[in-house]
Amino acid sequence: MRKYFIMLIIYIVCAVGCAKSWTKEEKNEFINDCVTMNGVETTCVCILSCLEIEFSFYNKALSSIEKNELSKECKVCIENCK
Repeated sequence: MRKYFIMLIIYIVCAVGCAKSWTKEEKNEFINDCVTMNGVETTCVCILSCLEIEFSFYNKALSSIEKNELSKECKVCIENCK
């Protein structure tokens, strides 16, 4: 039983630690797109942090925003950026 518990802990640590995050290029692209659309850079950085929690890729976030498919938590997070 203990062996399975240790294996479970190792799996969780690897899954969380190895999770895909936005690349530096994706982050820069988002900030540039946001500022281009008359956003303030500090607000854009705040929104970026909300979207990074919700989505693993910029294209997925962009697609979901266009379809208005944001979670309630993400919408609240973004509202707090304003």
